[in-house]
Amino acid sequence: MRFSILLLSTLILLGIFYFLSLSFNLPIFTVFPSTVFAIWILNKCTDPNPFVFKFGNWNELNKIEYFIFSIFFLLGTRQFVNFSTRWGGYDAWAIWTNHSIFIDSIETTQRLLSSELSWSHPDYPVVLPSLICVFNFLCGGFSAVSPMAVAFLIFLLFMLTSFFCLEPQGGFFGLSFCALLIIDDFFMSRLSSQYADSLLGLIELTSMILFSRVLIIPKIKTENICLLGFVSSFSVLIKNEGIIFLLILVFSLIYFLRRERHLIFYFILSLIPALSFLLVAKTVLFVPNEIIGGLDFQGVFSKLTDVHRYTTVAKYFFVTIWYKFYLGLFIFIFLLWFGSPSRVGKVLLTLVVLNGVAFFLIYILTPYELNWHLETSLDRLLHQIYPSYLFICFYTLHELITISSNSISIGKK
Repeated sequence: MRFSILLLSTLILLGIFYFLSLSFNLPIFTVFPSTVFAIWILNKCTDPNPFVFKFGNWNELNKIEYFIFSIFFLLGTRQFVNFSTRWGGYDAWAIWTNHSIFIDSIETTQRLLSSELSWSHPDYPVVLPSLICVFNFLCGGFSAVSPMAVAFLIFLLFMLTSFFCLEPQGGFFGLSFCALLIIDDFFMSRLSSQYADSLLGLIELTSMILFSRVLIIPKIKTENICLLGFVSSFSVLIKNEGIIFLLILVFSLIYFLRRERHLIFYFILSLIPALSFLLVAKTVLFVPNEIIGGLDFQGVFSKLTDVHRYTTVAKYFFVTIWYKFYLGLFIFIFLLWFGSPSRVGKVLLTLVVLNGVAFFLIYILTPYELNWHLETSLDRLLHQIYPSYLFICFYTLHELITISSNSISIGKK
């Protein structure tokens, strides 16, 4: 888990420092030492043995689990390669890899941030295109290998994070999590072709794991709460939907830590770097968001009271989940039947549901043609929260089995 968090942080910081070096006309070689220094600071400022790194210790997993994980990783790599397409899916080609073409110099970046390319969502954060540019630099020029390499690193991080998402005695559940991801053809196809949605889903999954540890540990250390804030703030630098996730997480954490005001202060403090970068970009650099800019506030009330829009959106949600996320649907039915034995599982599930409700309201208020907007984006939005939902399912299952095992042990005594 420690390695996956540091690697994730390295990728995000590479993108940030590349864009900053471009903005201030600095040599690209300054990107790499800046990233190394930032990761060194992050590693030093974090508790050497924080709770979040204690579960998932390689030394506490037996060699059979290493071997099984290696097999799963190879099978997943085969799936990833089979589903990969040149330049990614349409959105990856039209937005992320397209933006990376322009983020090459100050002049071309200014063209990207103008209204000329409004069709490609230039208001989206530039961290992922900047990261693709870093790999282009390493490849010696613009190449289709660069976005694919970024996507493969995201896949690697998904495998590591899911493997170490539970305590060492939950190694079986980590392997089951990995297996469920690689056998899900729709998830793997999206993972290999929708770069931004997958990266955002990875950040949300990591944040949910960290948040679960915050809810479990009675005495929370300042370093741990700062780590949660630092990692979760990455979400706003990938896609606009990340802002929704972070808002839900912030309000939830403030509620549960309302008696620990000093921890809330440090959590908010850890959000400042990413939020400052986003604020400058949104107010100074980027053109207005099309959904917000095209929102007719006079027509908001009519849309909110239009029953037909609710039934249309609900139908699309049900059909999409039934045909593309059916594995998660069956596990959700299991959760409804047994329920989560602790408040942690209930809280985490509530966060995911609130994220889904926010997506639902976005579609109700969308200025676009409703059916077209649903057809072209709903499965990608659900792809973002799907890994977090699976983590909650395995977390609950692990709790139920642990409680059952403890009851049997007590009965024998």
